[in-house]
Amino acid sequence: MLSNARSALRRGDASAALATLRDHARAFPRGELAAEAALLRAQALAASGDQAAAAAAARAFLRQFPSSPLAPRARAIADAAAPAMTPPPPDGAPTTSTTRIED
Repeated sequence: MLSNARSALRRGDASAALATLRDHARAFPRGELAAEAALLRAQALAASGDQAAAAAAARAFLRQFPSSPLAPRARAIADAAAPAMTPPPPDGAPTTSTTRIED
């Protein structure tokens, strides 16, 4: 099942990957490949454009599998999604960009 999810991601079909991963989770709730499935889920969520859910899934992976060799990939997903989750500053608040005005 996980190979089908990976294939779906390579094809750019995040929905099919997520559906396959849901089936996998039902069939193998405590399977030996739980870490790999959890990382694939975070990747599929990121590929689907749901950055908040991808970051949440990646953080959940890191809590559950902190010493996994896959942890750096999960950290990268969580870090990549972080800017998308930062709310814009309120109206009138200074921004971090600087514009230089020449005399």
